[in-house]
Amino acid sequence: MIVDHEELSRIRKEKTGLEEYSAPAENPPPAYGSTSSSVVLASSFTAPSVPTNGVHVLTMLEPIRGSWLLDPLAPQSSSPSIVEKIVENRVAGGRRSRRVRNLLSGAPTAKLDSRHGNISAAFRVVGESVMPANATIRSTTRSGNIVLELVSKSPTRTVHFDAYSRTGNISLLIPRSFSGVVELRARRGDTELLPALAASARIMRASDQETVVFVGGGAFPQAGPSSNGDLARLCTRSGLLRLGFSGEDAFIESEGVMAKAVNLFQKLTTKSAAP
Repeated sequence: MIVDHEELSRIRKEKTGLEEYSAPAENPPPAYGSTSSSVVLASSFTAPSVPTNGVHVLTMLEPIRGSWLLDPLAPQSSSPSIVEKIVENRVAGGRRSRRVRNLLSGAPTAKLDSRHGNISAAFRVVGESVMPANATIRSTTRSGNIVLELVSKSPTRTVHFDAYSRTGNISLLIPRSFSGVVELRARRGDTELLPALAASARIMRASDQETVVFVGGGAFPQAGPSSNGDLARLCTRSGLLRLGFSGEDAFIESEGVMAKAVNLFQKLTTKSAAP
């Protein structure tokens, strides 16, 4: 199915009164090529001044790039998005796949989902109220790299990351205010703790396919949805998992397999069209 993203955005805005945020064209967050460093995300943070809740970006081949200011207690539309309606109609009367069940199982604070594109996103989680709240950030792609950076978070807010790539690297940079468990699962790949974080993180358990670390002070908490602290789950079937501190650790990320294929196709198309 071919999705017209501009048309979906227009319809969604008419139905819900909401418009998905995208980074300004004049100063977009960087694309992660062979010479880009993830630390640039924080210095390029250009999110709007008003926090949002319920961000949902869905693409097929196009990469997702953006910066968002999130507050899980900010108003969120109770109406389902046009994307959720399309998915629900397609599976009506039949057994829903795990991917669809995850899509419809709740309303995360931010959800970035690309079928074959890279994802590069930076977040600040804010909140002035003393009422504690959890911000849930989910990112998935079948064949692409994911780079996420939590630049900062409010003391009254906890953050739960859930990132999955079937074939691709996943990198997460967190602030030193992050306090909780990070689960890294790579079926066929490696796990890398970047230098600044590795100096202070404590390994709870490690095996060939899984590494669980605790970041922050205090006693080890129990990992799980009911955890009172911050939580991050990074999972890839084939790729590298990285974890580091925002503003301190840096790395070089290469293009994903699908991104390379798309770029090569575009170059060949341009060359064949030239006189």
